[in-house]
Amino acid sequence: PRTMEQRMALAKEFYELAERAGCQGLNSDSCLVDGIDNAAATLFAAFPERLYVLWPNGEVAFKGDLGPDGYSVKDLEAFLKQELKL
Repeated sequence: PRTMEQRMALAKEFYELAERAGCQGLNSDSCLVDGIDNAAATLFAAFPERLYVLWPNGEVAFKGDLGPDGYSVKDLEAFLKQELKL
């Protein structure tokens, strides 16, 4: 995306897909979208991709490895299942 409007549209699309897939516990209030300057990606060393979970107080609860080789949705899923007692 080249604009914030495009980024926000992608985030909305993600939530709609997640909802249709039956994901629970996701809502637009629980998502932060990085600015067009990619300040959060730079701060979290997230290039080219990395999964994070942040607690409401801002603490990093889960930090995945750098993608594409270290990118693991299974690791994130295992963490969430353990933390959320799913």
